[in-house]
Amino acid sequence: MNTWQVNSEVVYLLSKITGQDLNPRTIRPLFIFVAAAIAVLRGVMVMDKVVVAEEEARLLDTLDVLLDEDEEVYRLTQLTIRGIDREHIYLDPQALLTLSNPLSLSARLLLLAFGYEMSAADGTIDFREQMYLHSIASRLQIEMPHLQAIEAGFTRDTPSFPEGAAQVRELLGDDRFEEIDPILVKAARYMRSKLEMV
Repeated sequence: MNTWQVNSEVVYLLSKITGQDLNPRTIRPLFIFVAAAIAVLRGVMVMDKVVVAEEEARLLDTLDVLLDEDEEVYRLTQLTIRGIDREHIYLDPQALLTLSNPLSLSARLLLLAFGYEMSAADGTIDFREQMYLHSIASRLQIEMPHLQAIEAGFTRDTPSFPEGAAQVRELLGDDRFEEIDPILVKAARYMRSKLEMV
């Protein structure tokens, strides 16, 4: 079974970020992923000290991919954006680890890929954003061939380890997310198409 464990640290952090007293039994895995994604995306956005309109638009587009009709997840997402900005979660390595610990390797790769998509939103991947994403990849325990395959997908370079691209394609397969949430299946399909790995 491919499920994520919601521990007390995750519940505490999400409660702090949202300002809500959250119940671990009602926290959807999708919400954990969305919170981690917002933290990474906001970190990429502020890393070069210039937030451009393309990045704001990319954040909204990413949320369109990740959110469904669940009004509670939508409400919590709005609170999460404000809370992550207020608490500067994207600059707190321990908080990022806490949010990402429940995630599977496939979900962590998807998270990193959304970070690279954000970095490329303005047409180039800024060096500071790239270093931030490398740091995130290290904390997420993403192997170098996988990191390079994702990075190459957004820079349109040839990855140094072609087998890494095949492994990423497999790890972003529908079967890796089907038991977690159908929205993540859709998100993985979206990202495979962005990485030209279909």
